[in-house]
Amino acid sequence: MDHPLQLKYQRNYSIIINDCDVSLFYYFDYGERYKQINMEFQHSHRFHEITIPLSPDTTHFIEGVPYSLEEGDIVLLQPTILHRTEYPAGPPSKRLIISFWYPKDLFGMADYYLPLLSIFNAQIPIFRFPEEIRKQILGIIDEIYTFSRHHDYLAHPEQRLIIHSMFIQFLYAIKQNQDKNLYTNKSSGNSATQKIYSITYYIHSHYDEELSLDSLADRFFLSSCYLSHQFKKVTGFTLISYIQKVRITRARDLLLSTNHPISEIAQSCGFQSFSQFNRIFRQTYDQSPSAMRASSTTITSQQSNVEF
Repeated sequence: MDHPLQLKYQRNYSIIINDCDVSLFYYFDYGERYKQINMEFQHSHRFHEITIPLSPDTTHFIEGVPYSLEEGDIVLLQPTILHRTEYPAGPPSKRLIISFWYPKDLFGMADYYLPLLSIFNAQIPIFRFPEEIRKQILGIIDEIYTFSRHHDYLAHPEQRLIIHSMFIQFLYAIKQNQDKNLYTNKSSGNSATQKIYSITYYIHSHYDEELSLDSLADRFFLSSCYLSHQFKKVTGFTLISYIQKVRITRARDLLLSTNHPISEIAQSCGFQSFSQFNRIFRQTYDQSPSAMRASSTTITSQQSNVEF
């Protein structure tokens, strides 16, 4: 960054419109995170999410691949994308996370919203703009922050609509300037580490296929012993455990976002038997797949939102 970022910020401040089970939902979360509370594994949501680091030198994992972030970068995450942020040691790292969810039939204008959300489909959905453009785009976020501080938007529906309209301007500004994106990812470690991350990306892209230590070692021209050792060293997980975590997280997403039969979900996520799937699911979530689906409020007539 040529100049320090001056995005308006107050720790633990939030802007909330509706909740995640209502058709139109916003949650702006201004907060701090420490290395000590880094997530162990990647997670996913059924809504869109935007991460804006307000401190330098964080790393964001998207589908198994680490991306280096600078202060003021804009990370766009589609629903069900596996991701996590890794914060450095030292002082707490500030960040803004914006979660939002639009229904497929929002105001009868779905065809108008889809082009705006296309920015989330970028091959690398991280935007780093030149200084003046960055100020213009993040200035809209500051306008939302200021408006929320000076208005009782929770008591006035029309004021919540103004916040919504300003956020649409923010998305539009990114879309209009997407060809000016300067983001490039820094190399993550040595060549051995980069090889492991190419394997994690392959796992995320092929979790529905038959995967094993030997098959992956053959595909990436490594010995099984070397791959097993290096994979655990780089990721903190055994290769088989990592594959299972990706598969079970994908299965949970489908369980909560579709009405597909549970046995079909298990098969589509690469589990070789329903008993294996059921056992791993119970170990991970402390309940059966059917119990989670039954207790969830996410199976509604609007579950097609995940595709929007």
